[in-house]
Amino acid sequence: DVGPVIDDDALRVLNEHAARMDREARAKIAEIPLGEETGNLEVRERCHAARIEHDDKGRVTGVVYFDADGVEQRQAARAEAATAREAIVAEAEQIAAQDPEKVQWKKSTTRMRELLDEWKNHQKNGARLDRDVESALWQRFSKARNGFDKTRRAHFAHLEQSRGEAKSVKEDLVVQAERLSTSTDWNATAGAFKRLMDEWRRAGRAGHQDDDKLWERFRTAQDTFFNAKDAEAAALDEEYAANLPAKEALLQEAEALLPVKDLESTKRQLRGIQERFEAAGMVPRKDVKRIEGRMRAVEQAVREAEELQWKKTSPEHAARASIFAAQLEGAVQD
Repeated sequence: DVGPVIDDDALRVLNEHAARMDREARAKIAEIPLGEETGNLEVRERCHAARIEHDDKGRVTGVVYFDADGVEQRQAARAEAATAREAIVAEAEQIAAQDPEKVQWKKSTTRMRELLDEWKNHQKNGARLDRDVESALWQRFSKARNGFDKTRRAHFAHLEQSRGEAKSVKEDLVVQAERLSTSTDWNATAGAFKRLMDEWRRAGRAGHQDDDKLWERFRTAQDTFFNAKDAEAAALDEEYAANLPAKEALLQEAEALLPVKDLESTKRQLRGIQERFEAAGMVPRKDVKRIEGRMRAVEQAVREAEELQWKKTSPEHAARASIFAAQLEGAVQD
């Protein structure tokens, strides 16, 4: 069996067709580098185009093809690729334009790296852009990235300096607090600790680890002083509790003077009670407001009675009242 046989005319036609295909192929191969230089042609080895996609206006949006491994891929058209690159650049510019005082640095830095990876992926697997378009977009992207990095470095350099200054201030405050921790000048030292606390808040952050260590020392000094102060006050309260019955008895005696009937007698008796009240000593802290308040109420009632009597007996007040009465009487007669 010698297989199919063709005549001379058929062989001639076949050879001419093969020669023409060879010439056309050689011409296209020669033109490929020229096409690639324009940026309008991209050749992918061992790939096979499956279909060309279009938008609703008939414009090409991409080419679906099978790569060398037979995996389906999609090559976006240039307009779509340019839009994707523009979105990357715009987001990078938005990140770079943030207020340094409001930036979430970790999140923004991570996102900027992701945008660079996206750019590289588009550059490797996406449609090739015109050189001037890609160059302009890359310059904007680089400017945004460089600006962001510069701002980030400046921010953290300033932050490091501020933290160093805050640490120095807080170290001095800790030394002062530890010096005051053993003081028994209770009122003055309590005020000093309050001022130190205000200065601590104004000092700012000194870095997480430094702040924690310094605060622990400051708080220990503060607690040492106030625990001692509270212990002293508790001992005094126990001592002053013995004075409470005498004070309450004197208050009952003072309150019995009300309402005022004989002003001069009441004032004289109240002065004696006040002298004994002061001599009776102090009372526990929890009772001070109640005890002092009751005595002030009696004193206020006596002052009001004294003022009322003065108005009744004052010649000047009586004269004004007489004039007013005369004017009233004249007005009635008219």
